[in-house]
Amino acid sequence: MLTAHLSDTGWIVLAVLAGLALGVSLMTMGETWPKRLALLVVPPLGSFVFTLGRSLATGDSWRVPLYLYTLVALSMAATRLIYTPWIRRQAALRRAGEPVAVVKGRHSALALFTMLAVFVGLAFLIH
Repeated sequence: MLTAHLSDTGWIVLAVLAGLALGVSLMTMGETWPKRLALLVVPPLGSFVFTLGRSLATGDSWRVPLYLYTLVALSMAATRLIYTPWIRRQAALRRAGEPVAVVKGRHSALALFTMLAVFVGLAFLIH
């Protein structure tokens, strides 16, 4: 809906911004600066390079792979924002030396359902 008239360059810019949002959301989970920098750079850059490399190797258009990359990166960043209070609580418990919550199957299912809902919502908004 919002990106109907984007060119290939526009999709690349949008994908880079989505990767930056993903990197920043992942960076907050690192405890030391080297880990934070690695989380900021490695996952978004690695997946972006893989996405572009695969589309160039097959000779396909960049639009569909960049659309999917943007969609997944933004969905992961938004889901991380939704679960920020819980993640902060668990990190504070760990730093205090107290036991953290054990993630059970229902928690994983809820997180997956939340990410799927965010994914579908963003798919309608972006496409």
